[in-house]
Amino acid sequence: MTHIMRIDEMPSFIKEGNMNMSNIIENTKRKLIAKARKKGFTENFGEKEINNLKNKYGYNPYGTEEERSFAEQIQELERWCWNLDLSDIK
Repeated sequence: MTHIMRIDEMPSFIKEGNMNMSNIIENTKRKLIAKARKKGFTENFGEKEINNLKNKYGYNPYGTEEERSFAEQIQELERWCWNLDLSDIK
């Protein structure tokens, strides 16, 4: 069973805003673009990274305002992965 991290369980660097979810998402996008350039696309491109984010930071679209914001950003990353094509990474 996967443990979903609550906001009060998150590392202090996230709670204090030193590395907010937007930065985490942007870093993930950069890694995914590099991966696509190197290995190309697969059917489930980005799924592993998105699941890692969901498990690491918690994914609760019905939680507090902050949890909903995190969930929304993760969903946006997921849609970005679905719609990414080769012309976007050149």
